[in-house]
Amino acid sequence: MKFSIAFFVLLVLISFSCVTHKDYRYLIPSPTTASDTVKLNAIQKDYALQVGDVLDIKVSSNVGSSEVEIFNKRFQNSASNSGGVSSAAGSYLGGYIIDQNGNIDIPLIGKVYSKGLTCYQLNDTIGEKLSQFINYASVTTKLGFFRITILGEVTAPGTKELINNSNLNVYQAIGYAGDVTDVGDKKKVKLIRKDGDKVTVVKLDISGMSLIDSKYYYLQPNDVLYIEPLRAKVLRSNSANIALALSALTFIIVLLNYYQR
Repeated sequence: MKFSIAFFVLLVLISFSCVTHKDYRYLIPSPTTASDTVKLNAIQKDYALQVGDVLDIKVSSNVGSSEVEIFNKRFQNSASNSGGVSSAAGSYLGGYIIDQNGNIDIPLIGKVYSKGLTCYQLNDTIGEKLSQFINYASVTTKLGFFRITILGEVTAPGTKELINNSNLNVYQAIGYAGDVTDVGDKKKVKLIRKDGDKVTVVKLDISGMSLIDSKYYYLQPNDVLYIEPLRAKVLRSNSANIALALSALTFIIVLLNYYQR
């Protein structure tokens, strides 16, 4: 009877320490999914610019103008003059940074309030102000520097700095981190997002197809992803202690059986 109890305990521990085939998979169809094809309904919401964002602003004109080059050379020169510094750092140095007051400092026109605007809205604002200096000016604004942080059960956790990648989704971000480890829980992923003074924590399940249809499918600058560990990791980490405890338990049971004869 006592051997049976020890054997049962051993089986329970083994079952919790196992990682199933399903734990390794992504994009598992739900029972109601008729096929492996899912329509991408998740439309990326236009990102509202925040303090600290770095912008790559390009200006063009079909009539040509020397003033146009002031904008376009700034980003290019800073990236090329960064020497051994990474291209991400060069982009940071060459971009227009939104200051604590929500402004960027633009040649010719001075400070432009940008916080809370989308890139498209900022295009219109800058274009209107430039019209008195440049005829038929066309403005294109992109996020020049995209920073995300990935923590927890991934191969390469840390902060990732990307250039001109405003359509980054959750799966791409995890790919930059080297994928989830074999003890990472794909059903328990937390997205931490700061929007002004508000911080939102959202629980995601990246194992199923439903994420593609979620408004959190696309990431925003300064987002943080945290992948929780499976219970199997805890047991694996303590496998030596568990083995020692089971050996001691077995030895005690053997002694008790011997002296009770």
